[in-house]
Amino acid sequence: MAADVTISIDSPACDEMLLRYGEPWLEAKVDSIAMEAIDRCPVGVPDPLGRPREWPKHMRDCISSYVQRVGTGLVGWVWVETPYAKSVILGARPHEIRPKGNYPLRFVMPKAGGAVVRTRRVRHPGNAANPFLPDAMRHVISASPGR
Repeated sequence: MAADVTISIDSPACDEMLLRYGEPWLEAKVDSIAMEAIDRCPVGVPDPLGRPREWPKHMRDCISSYVQRVGTGLVGWVWVETPYAKSVILGARPHEIRPKGNYPLRFVMPKAGGAVVRTRRVRHPGNAANPFLPDAMRHVISASPGR
């Protein structure tokens, strides 16, 4: 499940380059945005309990890109396919986390000497937005509108 965060660039310079060079130019730009997003993507830490995760340990492993012909034009996409990408990119308010099912949450508290904690709820403090994907797009588009 990918988070829906839509960002668009309305740039006359990009429109001109797209008309002049077509699909190869757009594919190169979309690939450049994906690579820049991977470089800017925050890196998580491995699970201290060594448990396998449902999603890759690093969000950067879930960044994909695609160019498609739509009608008479071209559209390029770059997205992050993790359920938590939207919370990272847009930020999250403080919220409560509860377990799924009848099992307690389990995690390691580094500040408590690495003690394993089991609980029925956690009050997450929230996090500031980290707009690495929009920043990557703006950086690539503003760096060189040409080839």
